Amino acid sequence: MNRDIILYSDFNCPFCYALGERLLAAKAAHTIEWRGVQHAPYLPIPMANAGAALAAELTGEVRAIHQLAPELAIALPRGKPNSGPAIRAVAAALQINSFGAHALKDALYREFWLRGTDISDASVLQALAHAAGLSDEGNISGTAKAAEWQHAWEASGLGGVPAMVRGDGEIL
Repeated sequence: MNRDIILYSDFNCPFCYALGERLLAAKAAHTIEWRGVQHAPYLPIPMANAGAALAAELTGEVRAIHQLAPELAIALPRGKPNSGPAIRAVAAALQINSFGAHALKDALYREFWLRGTDISDASVLQALAHAAGLSDEGNISGTAKAAEWQHAWEASGLGGVPAMVRGDGEIL
């Protein structure tokens, strides 16, 4: 689906979570084309407990969300998951059911940033997909679409997430 604005986002980024929640609250999420990308593809599957450096980073990020978006609930997770499986699951779901895919995307953000669940876990992905009304996503691969999103984001030179780009190329 082509929309006027593309949002590059990663499930393990609290600023992406906060932006997504604000877009939903403003009833503007449907006007934006969400594209999942991995800004930290080296993270392990399954999610590992954060070492000292990552724990400090997570603490600072969650504290920043509390300050910048005090209306949003967010919890400090024990680590950061590899978001590749979750991104591929949403990419696959978008080929089946756009409404269900967006419900899955929102559920994945909340599952991680509210409960700290490892969203790289296949059983978690399957349960959330089922709850979003998706039953056939396991039969379709989202690998090619996720790779396309990743390549476009890397080629854009944006370098970070969240990143919003208008249809005319203007970075918002």
